[in-house]
Amino acid sequence: MRLLLGAYTGLAPENLIFAVNEFGKPELMNPESLQPEGRVRFNLSHTEGLTLLGVCLSADLGVDVETVRPISDLELIAQSNFSEREIAALRAFGSSGKLRAFLRCWTRKEAFLKAHGKGLSIPLDSFAVSLSAEDASGLLECRWDAGEITRWSLFSLDLGNEFIGALAIQRGEWRVYMFEWEERNKTRQ
Repeated sequence: MRLLLGAYTGLAPENLIFAVNEFGKPELMNPESLQPEGRVRFNLSHTEGLTLLGVCLSADLGVDVETVRPISDLELIAQSNFSEREIAALRAFGSSGKLRAFLRCWTRKEAFLKAHGKGLSIPLDSFAVSLSAEDASGLLECRWDAGEITRWSLFSLDLGNEFIGALAIQRGEWRVYMFEWEERNKTRQ
């Protein structure tokens, strides 16, 4: 993360200064990290075998990634954390698609909360996201401010069959670029 953020800011990675807001969201504090376009913003998520880093200028963003794995109490977790709209959408999925729909919902919600910077101080059931793989993965409703729907873009990230990921960014009509950082074998034979 330091290497990539150093490249974006033009600073030596070891000179980057990090701080967290009152809810734990990290940010760069170096005055020199300001670019003509604004402050470099970032968000990090990781799971078993995958790390996801989102970087942007002048727009808050959040990322989340989860490993596709069996979740025995999926219905109970949804009932406790999802909005009524999301629970109804989840019930519409057959047993074969329910797990991935649940993880799409979870990562989209988590990315949105991380982007907002207030974490779980925002109740998970106070907003709704799409669960579908085909539909735009947008913010569908927001009980505390209906205007949030047009201020945020949500993207599903194609991370293969093993992972589900999402990006939330406080801008509309943005393009998303993804690349894989392949670990190189450092031993020579």
